[in-house]
Amino acid sequence: SKEPTIVNISSDVLDADYKDGLLVILKKDRLETNSADCPVIGLNGDYGSVAVSGGLALINGRKTGVIADIKRCGTVAEFDTEKKGVSLSSAGFLEFTKNRYTLYDRYRTKEIVQGNFLGGVMFGHLGKRYMTFVSDSGKVAQIDVSNNKFSAITEDTYNVRGVSVTDDALFIYTSDNKLIKLVPDYQAGLIKKTGEAQGKDGCFLLKDSGKMFCDGYITGIDDAIKSPAQADRGLISDGLMFLMKGPNLMFV
Repeated sequence: SKEPTIVNISSDVLDADYKDGLLVILKKDRLETNSADCPVIGLNGDYGSVAVSGGLALINGRKTGVIADIKRCGTVAEFDTEKKGVSLSSAGFLEFTKNRYTLYDRYRTKEIVQGNFLGGVMFGHLGKRYMTFVSDSGKVAQIDVSNNKFSAITEDTYNVRGVSVTDDALFIYTSDNKLIKLVPDYQAGLIKKTGEAQGKDGCFLLKDSGKMFCDGYITGIDDAIKSPAQADRGLISDGLMFLMKGPNLMFV
């Protein structure tokens, strides 16, 4: 048998993300990357999370956020995030409040579409083709980016604590510690439940995957493996695993 190798990458970490070979690490006053042409981008603000998409990094805080371009090695947009949610993908930049949403281009320089919600919204995510929203009543729905129309919605309602969106499915973590897999059926206009796994208090979703970290295990809908390290945050992307414990970032 082989034991996983754990490498301590960095300390004083607030958040991290990895996609398509690009690793970004958010610290209090800077963004560190594994790009030889742009190892550090200085930041001036109170930020708490980072997400990577196509060479851009979305750095989000309670009151302000910025988009950083790793190729240009600097920030290219700054915006207000107070009482707003934001998401970045190859389709553009999504900004939403409880009652409405606006889709911009990736640099947030040009507005593409906007719309209103029938009820209040508590979560939003922009994918390659669809905007995913969770209403405060517990419904999960998707809007097609190409025509700005609703494409699918859940029949059931869920008390959602967290959401992870992959290319082919949605995963929600509920207040009663269940990991639920949802798959859209666009012909029927429904988002259908196709699997479920039970967690417990202290479990949490891992970024960019249908997995949760639960009581020392990496658990999916149909499988579970013992984690080689404890964590309170983490992500799985492109088949690689990064775990964070306090301010320390580990690569497994």
